[in-house]
Amino acid sequence: MKLALLNVRSLNNKTFLVNDLVKENNLDCICLTETWLNNDTATATLIEACPPDYSFHQVSRKSKKGGGVAAIFSSKLLFKITELGEFTSYEYLAIELKTESILFVIIYRPPKHSPIFIQEFSELLSLCVTRYDKVVLNRDLNIQVNKKADPRTIELLNLLDSFNLIQHITDPTHRHGNTLDLVITTGLNINNISITDLPLSDHHYILFNVEIILTKTKKEFLVHRRYLDDTAIFWLAHREHLQHKQQPQSKIQCQLRFQRSNLNSQQTRTYWVMSQQSSRGCFFNQMYNSKFYIFKPSNRNCNGNTNGSR
Repeated sequence: MKLALLNVRSLNNKTFLVNDLVKENNLDCICLTETWLNNDTATATLIEACPPDYSFHQVSRKSKKGGGVAAIFSSKLLFKITELGEFTSYEYLAIELKTESILFVIIYRPPKHSPIFIQEFSELLSLCVTRYDKVVLNRDLNIQVNKKADPRTIELLNLLDSFNLIQHITDPTHRHGNTLDLVITTGLNINNISITDLPLSDHHYILFNVEIILTKTKKEFLVHRRYLDDTAIFWLAHREHLQHKQQPQSKIQCQLRFQRSNLNSQQTRTYWVMSQQSSRGCFFNQMYNSKFYIFKPSNRNCNGNTNGSR
């Protein structure tokens, strides 16, 4: 499964660039942080960023501008949003890959330090690992994990160790040389990690593979069919005949003529209904082994001839 992580720093003016990025790399899913979307414009913006046959989920920041997270993924993957609680120190989007029971969580923590972040983040991790055996966390925590002596880095890495989570990113992910964007997993193997500096953001583009054999899903269609027997066809033609009469008759006597013919090498039944009080008749063709029925009027006279010929 091919995934990517990018702090896009506003998706509003980069929809086509993200669209091309997904197509060129043939991504199964791209996780975006700092989308800077609001609930009024998020849907239209993400539709523009999605290539054909892709879908999305997103969470916008409620209180003020900035922030926000989103996932753009192939429509072949059955993702559903999962609620893991409400937290004030960071924003997150949790989606479950239903066919594989894998949880993907996208997290963005603003740069301003919050004293309750570690506590809330610990609660989130506890919910993730107790409910799912396989978890992928893609996040920008604005913690410089490359600075091993930083107290916040130490606190974060100790927390990950306590839940047996593995942090895979070791190279810089920001143009200032810091490692801010992280890929953290449990129960899964990550390989082919590449980090690229793109002119989309001050954060680098992270591309990686998750060792998952995806289950292909097929769209199901419900088809309703109506099959007509000889009696139904007769009365249908009878009704058509009555609709074309100028004045209704008290008694209508109809004759049903049946013949077999060969049309385009397929077996066909042709029904002709004629009123003895009218020269108007009807044809009704029923194709064997077919869903379609053809009904058309005929110009036959009472003797069953069309323009003098059988």
